[in-house]
Amino acid sequence: AIGTLLVQLGFGSPAYHASVNGVAASRTISAAAAFATGTATWFRTTKADSSAVFDGTVGNVGSGSDLELSIGDDPGAPVNIVVGLTVAVSSLAYTAKKTA
Repeated sequence: AIGTLLVQLGFGSPAYHASVNGVAASRTISAAAAFATGTATWFRTTKADSSAVFDGTVGNVGSGSDLELSIGDDPGAPVNIVVGLTVAVSSLAYTAKKTA
């Protein structure tokens, strides 16, 4: 995925609670002010060394996206981020892919 980095949020340490049935819920994610303006369509989680862990989709609450933000009232509307907007995540879960 390619795009403009709009905001960078920080995970706690460790980043996730122990997984239950292949799903790990994140611990607290620090809110931060956006430093660029654009439409958020995807996100990437990284390790402390900036190597990628996983990517996912971004949408408004109720959109069914991997990461849902409370930016607008319409689940189908674009998630428009503007410089200075405080972006906060209430929860994020990582689901491990099942292997055969």
